Amino acid sequence: MHPPLWHPPIELSAAEQVIVSRIRRAKLFIFLRLIRHRRSCRVLVSSTSPR
Repeated sequence: MHPPLWHPPIELSAAEQVIVSRIRRAKLFIFLRLIRHRRSCRVLVSSTSPR
């Protein structure tokens, strides 16, 4: 039995946009949020590929 696949949204929600506009020092978290959909896809592919 496998857990359901997670498909993170690419676009920022309205709440996330407000938070991003207020962040001044933690730019790394904004960057990680913006590339989240690419990272989760890469992790998924690497975890399902045969070794």
